Amino acid sequence: MSLTHSYTLHRLVYLESDFEAILSFKLEKIKRDMATNGGYDLYNMVGRKYKYPNTLDDIFNNHYFAVAEKYILPCRGVSDVILRKNEKHHIELLEFSTDFPWSARRRDFDSRVSETEIAVMALNGSVQCVNNVDSMSDIIMSSENDNNDNNVVRVVDITRGWAAKWILELSNNSWIRAKVVVWNCIDKKKEMTTPIEILQQYLSIRGGKKLGKLPWDGIPRFATHIEVTLDKKDNNNENLQVHAKQSSVPLEDIPCPSILVLGGAVDGCCCRRNVLTHMHSLFPNSDLFVLHRHDGTL
Repeated sequence: MSLTHSYTLHRLVYLESDFEAILSFKLEKIKRDMATNGGYDLYNMVGRKYKYPNTLDDIFNNHYFAVAEKYILPCRGVSDVILRKNEKHHIELLEFSTDFPWSARRRDFDSRVSETEIAVMALNGSVQCVNNVDSMSDIIMSSENDNNDNNVVRVVDITRGWAAKWILELSNNSWIRAKVVVWNCIDKKKEMTTPIEILQQYLSIRGGKKLGKLPWDGIPRFATHIEVTLDKKDNNNENLQVHAKQSSVPLEDIPCPSILVLGGAVDGCCCRRNVLTHMHSLFPNSDLFVLHRHDGTL
């Protein structure tokens, strides 16, 4: 299925400029303005949020420069039209590509993207796609018997995508786009003490140019402890109620065994609610957690 749905980008026009010079000039101007205005730092709040030791420089490295390097500059090589600006921001070059590289790149990318409702992660990093909760049981049970075969396709990175979806990058150079990601952190071999050990590689890392990650890459570091109860008025499982038991639990404090759920906070959380109630029925003695960022958002 196409990652782009009806919002297909048919032609890509790249506006080329010297990002390094422009951003460096902007950084220097901000520092001069701060010195002139008695040291008032507009970026201080952002720095505290991400715990940056050198607020202004870290923000530029981890946000502005990192966005340019990871998302903007790579587009030049697959653009159909390139416009170049000079130091006065005047267009000095107009370059057309006769073979329209973006169309070929888009078709190739679309062919390597799978869409699913639910992505079920195993302890070894492998993943299986599920399009409804009714078919989750067999997938979950089989994931408990995962192995460490080097030939297994594993998830190497997780990033937020459009429309409240999550993008899972796989080791075979393909991707999965899912509404909900589920980890079954129940280790029967007792080789793991906490879920943080298997989720460490997917955490959002503040690094930008140094570590190659952006602040919004990776999974959140906090979770809400979820309690599923049966409606006392009716013993029918359709009336299971989902409640927040404890909010803002650091990922490091989540116990094992636990079930971790990421995403699904759209359409009234119906998809996520169905996953939570189904996992509760499969593993009634395991804790349920919904991952979120420090401010409660995904």
